[in-house]
Amino acid sequence: MEDDIKVLIKAERSRIWEEAIPPLLSVNNTKVVFAAGKNEIDKEITDTDIFLGGHITTEQIKSAKKLRLVQFYYSGVDSLDFDFLRQHGIITVCNTHANNHAVSELSWALLLAAAKKVLTRDKALRAGIWMRGYIEEQMNVELYDKTLGIIGLGSIGSEIGRVGKAFGMKVIGTKRDPSHLTENLSSIDKIYKPDRTAYVCAEADYTIVSVPLTPKTRGLINREILKRMKGKIIVNVSRGEVVDEEALYRSLTEGILAGAGLDTWYNYPHRYGDLTEHVFPSRFPFHELNNVILSPHIGGFSVESHILNTKEAVNNAVRFIKGEKPHNIVDFKTGY
Repeated sequence: MEDDIKVLIKAERSRIWEEAIPPLLSVNNTKVVFAAGKNEIDKEITDTDIFLGGHITTEQIKSAKKLRLVQFYYSGVDSLDFDFLRQHGIITVCNTHANNHAVSELSWALLLAAAKKVLTRDKALRAGIWMRGYIEEQMNVELYDKTLGIIGLGSIGSEIGRVGKAFGMKVIGTKRDPSHLTENLSSIDKIYKPDRTAYVCAEADYTIVSVPLTPKTRGLINREILKRMKGKIIVNVSRGEVVDEEALYRSLTEGILAGAGLDTWYNYPHRYGDLTEHVFPSRFPFHELNNVILSPHIGGFSVESHILNTKEAVNNAVRFIKGEKPHNIVDFKTGY
């Protein structure tokens, strides 16, 4: 790239970022600027060469005449306007995948909490009620020797599957390109193409959804699939819109599903990280249901994954500046 490169990082300046940016600062004629608020970003983006952060609006991209790389420091890129990017054609977009362990761990926390009815039992015991005994509804169910279905065997899904094998489960799932196997996928019992999603859900005792949100995956898990699920517990750590909102709520209230663990939603706060802004996560009252574990989309929000993601994003930006092909280039056609 040309000299005098400006890198705009959409984040508050912090210890983690200070430890991540030295590789950028070591590149000649590279300037690093931090900006978190919209007004500040709008001002700084106009002469930015590399944008390193999360959501960036189409208007901001249009105003950034020098912009050549948009580098996310997490995996989800569904907030981008891919129609515009396909027309624009001169910007490279990359993401990172260092949150796979964090999201996998939360997936298992949600699945175990739902399967063992942890919150229901906790609430009951606080009232002095002991939910135990030999009535079937009061007993636990086991994960061992059951089938786990993973919808989306990417970096997160494959890590979920690796842990599933450690639980002694049979693991099946879907993958966009089943021929592209990573080390974690070598132990998966059966991998299907995405058009077999309904079959996987019908075969699995427990289902975890971990696909990216794209035009093809929006509403992928619909009422028919939920009705046909062999297992009655679903966990969603992908994006809320991958699972049909009304179908999920009706399935949980009508007894089609026994439980759910949900980390991704349909409504979000406008002020990121502002704990004073109260927003219910759906137009349906999931928060009133006893058979749902609610989590505020924090799967990838671990200290460890943030450290790894910031370093991965910075190093990828350095590769781009040096004229090397960056890692994890997003395909504008598929949206991932």
